[in-house]
Amino acid sequence: GRQDLRQRRQLFRADRRLSLGFSIGEISATAVVLDLYGRPRATHTVEFPLDSSRETILNAARHAYEEALAAAGGAVEGVGFAIPGILDRATGSMRYSVNLPAFNGFPIRPTLERLFGCPIRMEESSRAVAMAEKWFGIGRTERSFVAVEWGVGIGMALVHEGRLFGGNRDFLGEIGHIRVVENGRRCRCGKRGCLEVYASE
Repeated sequence: GRQDLRQRRQLFRADRRLSLGFSIGEISATAVVLDLYGRPRATHTVEFPLDSSRETILNAARHAYEEALAAAGGAVEGVGFAIPGILDRATGSMRYSVNLPAFNGFPIRPTLERLFGCPIRMEESSRAVAMAEKWFGIGRTERSFVAVEWGVGIGMALVHEGRLFGGNRDFLGEIGHIRVVENGRRCRCGKRGCLEVYASE
């Protein structure tokens, strides 16, 4: 009866099942602790200079994680992690990132799993943006759309018929490195005239 109902409510208390949304970008690391229904309970961001060392970035990541977790109270059961670059999803390594070169060839997912002490699901940041728009944002009512991530880097992801398009095609969505000016200014990627040189932060 009523006692059984109270017990069930206790089992499904939203604040007893916490997860972490985590991102490392070109100039900051952000941690967001979420309850069972995806509602934010705490957020913390730590900034660092562009082209910081791997140690500096990982220290910022650790600080963001610890501060958000302390503010929310409790332990997380899983982490969703986003980072810009070309990822090796099988090993959890960064194959190549123009704007986070400190992580090129680095096993980022295993390192963060040791740091956080729980499993991590990793995704490229532009694809994560598209997933967020599909699940929670303006893409909820759209079967197909393009999501553009615009900041220090410029990336794109496609949702087609309700699903992320492209699978593991490495350079799909890397629109920041499309040449828009012939013989233009040199980009951080080494080429000249890339969109990022003229339109990014």
